[in-house]
Amino acid sequence: MDQVSTSLRTEHLHWNGSLSMTYTRLRGNIGGLTGFGTTGSTFSAGAGVRPNEALNFYGNLPNYPPFEAKLWVTGEMPWGFRGGMFASLSVGNYFTPTFQIGPRFRFQAADFTLHDDGLFSGVTGQTMLLEDRGNRNYPAHTNVDLRLERGFSVPGFNVVVTGDLFNAFASDAIVERNLTINDQAVLDPTSIFAAPRRRVNPIALQLGMRIEF
Repeated sequence: MDQVSTSLRTEHLHWNGSLSMTYTRLRGNIGGLTGFGTTGSTFSAGAGVRPNEALNFYGNLPNYPPFEAKLWVTGEMPWGFRGGMFASLSVGNYFTPTFQIGPRFRFQAADFTLHDDGLFSGVTGQTMLLEDRGNRNYPAHTNVDLRLERGFSVPGFNVVVTGDLFNAFASDAIVERNLTINDQAVLDPTSIFAAPRRRVNPIALQLGMRIEF
């Protein structure tokens, strides 16, 4: 694992800010110390027990961005308001197309004869990587969150009204796809290979209030 990180922070009388950037290069064959579930989406005994899951299993590991930058700024605004912004840039996580062994498919020998289905009963459900691990990655995406608040003084305590706008520019970047090529169902468009399964959380406005004694 190689990782380089840098950060810059500045503080002033009326505003503060920070910027951080991180580059990560994580290559290997297991996603954690246990090594379980690193090929498919369900529990797996690992490539040491299941040779099929050892195919192409060394490469860029998933579930982390190879590059990420974060910017945070907050400060005082006119008419007693205080505002803040949090912006992030993330280069998409690595992923790999997979094939899951199942009874929906027949397997063909080198001489084009079909293998008996019973030969594969012991490996049903195992998932194979069809390309080198992590040879693809999701596109980079950005996100901006905004915050605005204002305090009011009343006898005995202060009231602070807050408003948070998440995903202010309504990014709909895809952060998860269907990676199994043989999962397709006729009436389910999400089952097609590379079909979007999850996007960045949609734009949302959250209002709040707190009381300070």
